[in-house]
Amino acid sequence: MDWHKSPGNKILDRFLLEEEMGKGAIGISYLASDQVLNKDVAIKILHPAFSRPEFNAANTFRLYRTRGFVHENIMTFHEILPQDGSFYVTKEYLDAVDLRTLSKLRRENFEPFTRNELVHMVHQITQALTMIHMMGANGNLKPENILIQQDRIVLD
Repeated sequence: MDWHKSPGNKILDRFLLEEEMGKGAIGISYLASDQVLNKDVAIKILHPAFSRPEFNAANTFRLYRTRGFVHENIMTFHEILPQDGSFYVTKEYLDAVDLRTLSKLRRENFEPFTRNELVHMVHQITQALTMIHMMGANGNLKPENILIQQDRIVLD
């Protein structure tokens, strides 16, 4: 099964892939245009290993328990869409930079984070983790999954 897609491909007769945003152990994420809702979304195509039944049941349950949940510091998950043995996860798209990339840029430019910036980031991350824990969900906390917009931190 070919799970790698190219920008310009339309999948599920609904999502036009615009650009690859990143690859990870679980899958490949793309910026996509939702042709039905007429808005940009992020879509992750799960690696075939995560489409096997033993992984699918647990991941589907974990994702659906957070579906529709809204918190300013947690990425909003929309849908899990199966097709032809693959699974597609859609969520809100944020124009943001991840913490690893921002840290690297700041280091290269000799601009360390200030104490106030760090306190602000940790506060927002802690709020999100508290809510995730209360929902009974879990995730993969790493710098690439901490997204930063102007004055807002969002966990993916």
